[in-house]
Amino acid sequence: MGHLTLSVALRFAQPLWLPALVAAAAPPLLAWRGRRHGRYVPATSVVLQCVAVALAAMALARPQVRLGDEARKPYLVIQDTSASVGGQQLALDWPADLPQENWRFARTVSPAGEAAPVEHERSATHAAPVLRLAAARADEISGVVIATDGQFDDGADWPAAAAALGNTGLPVHIVPLEAPPADARLIEFTARRAGQEVELRVSAAATTAVTKLLTVRRERPTPRTFAPKWLNLLPPGVPGNRATVLLSDDAAPADAAAVYVAELSGGEDALPGNNRLSAVVLPRRQTVTWMGPKGAVRDGVADRLARKGVRLETVRSEQAPRDPSGWASYSAVVLVEAGGPLGPDSRAALADYVRAGGGLVQIGAGPHATPRDRDDPVNRIAALVANPYDRKPLKAIVVLDASGSMAEPAAADERRQRFDLAAQSVLALRRHLTADDALAVVTFSNVPRLVYDSAPGEIDFGALQRAITAVRPAGKTIVLPALEQIARVALPGGYEGLALLVSDLRAERFDPSEAARLFEGGRLRLGIIATGDPSPEQASVRAMAERLGATIRRASDLSALAGVFAQFLAEQRGEALQQGRFELNAPGDRALGIEAASLPPLPAYYLSAAEQGAEVLLRIHADPVLALRRSGIGTCISLAAPVRALPDDETMEALLAAAVQRVIRRAEAPGFTGRAWRDADGLRVEVTAHDPARLPERWPLDRMDLTAEALVHAGTPRRVESPLLQTAPGRYEGRGTAGRRAVSLAVRDAAGATVFRAALGETYPQEYARPGANREALRRLATLTGGRLVTRGELPELAAAWSTQGHRDLWLHLLAAAVAVMLLEWVITRVRRQT
Repeated sequence: MGHLTLSVALRFAQPLWLPALVAAAAPPLLAWRGRRHGRYVPATSVVLQCVAVALAAMALARPQVRLGDEARKPYLVIQDTSASVGGQQLALDWPADLPQENWRFARTVSPAGEAAPVEHERSATHAAPVLRLAAARADEISGVVIATDGQFDDGADWPAAAAALGNTGLPVHIVPLEAPPADARLIEFTARRAGQEVELRVSAAATTAVTKLLTVRRERPTPRTFAPKWLNLLPPGVPGNRATVLLSDDAAPADAAAVYVAELSGGEDALPGNNRLSAVVLPRRQTVTWMGPKGAVRDGVADRLARKGVRLETVRSEQAPRDPSGWASYSAVVLVEAGGPLGPDSRAALADYVRAGGGLVQIGAGPHATPRDRDDPVNRIAALVANPYDRKPLKAIVVLDASGSMAEPAAADERRQRFDLAAQSVLALRRHLTADDALAVVTFSNVPRLVYDSAPGEIDFGALQRAITAVRPAGKTIVLPALEQIARVALPGGYEGLALLVSDLRAERFDPSEAARLFEGGRLRLGIIATGDPSPEQASVRAMAERLGATIRRASDLSALAGVFAQFLAEQRGEALQQGRFELNAPGDRALGIEAASLPPLPAYYLSAAEQGAEVLLRIHADPVLALRRSGIGTCISLAAPVRALPDDETMEALLAAAVQRVIRRAEAPGFTGRAWRDADGLRVEVTAHDPARLPERWPLDRMDLTAEALVHAGTPRRVESPLLQTAPGRYEGRGTAGRRAVSLAVRDAAGATVFRAALGETYPQEYARPGANREALRRLATLTGGRLVTRGELPELAAAWSTQGHRDLWLHLLAAAVAVMLLEWVITRVRRQT
């Protein structure tokens, strides 16, 4: 039975009149005095007179009431508690009768009453979640108040969420937090080579007058600390408020990447998180590292590169760098995958190095035992991935014993049935099937039943789990009808079929020859997994397996069943390594400038799939063997052949040397100088071009088509292109996007040649970059939400006005009631006198 709830919110517009309620005590006092003088006033008249006086007094106090749901709806008060607000809070003189809910947001959203967020959660301002929260509760709240500095760093998410809030029609008021704390910060730190030296440029600014100590040091490859400098920083608006220091490192290494760090210390500073920046200088000399087995380096390759001014050195896998800056010392990397495994940190760092502009020549194949190996970091940036999976799409049909014996407790876990463990192993096939594969499951006991069958590339493991968990094991183990059932399962064109019979094989006897006929023609290959102890009933199954050449594997411990599945799947797909004598051909008859017809045959190669965006340079039949791919702003060339299979031939050495030269990270072109740096609006690039042949006059090169390519880390690293515009004779400038992660940048001409290259170190979060209110973002927030910007001083008056909205005045009703009660009292008194 339902309950009726009535919510009432009562307030008085003139509460100073409420003390007049004491006048309701006057009628009893007058009646008492009248009795002492012989005048009798009935009790009914006294009560009515008290009510009339009380109603009149309340009418003077101007009561107002709000009924129903409107009386319960609160205002959502949202406060920005991210680091950039510097502790600014919105202290409100909020009316007591106006309901409110207080929330706070930074990187995450939480009620104001919970524990304060940790520093990591305060280092960003993600407005989208809290705006979506307000929009989702539109029917439950009266309005929204947002106190923020507008330093949002969740990209395109927050405008969409703000527009969704605006569509609700809720009143939104935005209070800018525009009193930033005292802060000094580094706003620019760049490093670039100039001749034999490295020029360093550091700039700092502050929100108030303060003195800070600037320390600059070289952290890699050999530490060095420069003489510290005191900076007298002035507040914004004062001439010279930006301090810039120029330093020179005359001992910078030429053959290794140098990493520099600038840091501020001392003085008053509320936001120390923006006091440190780093810069990277790429090596001047071109060095290629060869990572492979001992003796794998071809002397002919080394000699050809040396003639081009490129030094080749050998590095063992255990010496491999574990971070991208360690790889940055190399202009290119030759990775022989069979030459000892690289650790996961080194592989991830190598992939980041390539995306950031490095070069990789991959000889052989990366991990490829299972489909999930395609997520290996190096495989993700490679041009070719040894991959028999996509070449041989597969339909797996699991025939699962659901007889009564499978309801017995499992040996590995007596609390669970044997069937439950078998079903769990079927679900574990997710790790071994590709996006193009198909899967069917047949359960059998007395009769078979097709419980799940997917179309190619449409395996729904959620639906599969629901279908299997609905099966209850019971009955006999009758195999032959189940085999007939799987023989009728549709096999897509071009797909190979693998049927896996999973049973304890306590089966009814059947005719093995009749079962074998179901698999004639090789339409399906059969694998048998025995999950129980040997028994006489298995004779029919063994005879069928011998006729078909099927493999029987034992999995008495059902917890290992998933591994047996994986073995069968790997065998069905076949080996990636192909052996024989294979002629090479090229789509354009030449590969990297080498005629394909002049290349010797290969005795072995890996079946591989070309990754998205890869350009295939050499093939064996239709199989790609050599391919090139841009990853980020770097380049990878994959040669899908074991290094031992590469003939000792001059033409092959020339091909390997050409591959290294194609991917190598080039230094700046003659006649081009430049710099790249971050500012409050993102990444800035400036390049100066002149004719090297007219160097004394520095004759400018005009009307060039230059494009800056940067690797931007926003979720998945991606390449972003920005055109450079000519701003003066020989000078070109451009802007781009740059987050807090390290940024690699290359400026290329119309022919694609690199004319300038730069690297920026990791910076502090955007939250610390520009203290104070971001007026542009706040105005956009107000526009999208349909709200308005208000000051702190305006908010109390607005809140007082909101507390009266929706209230109905009752004073007239109370005054009318008072008059009615007085007339009633007069009528009652007159009637009594007449009687």
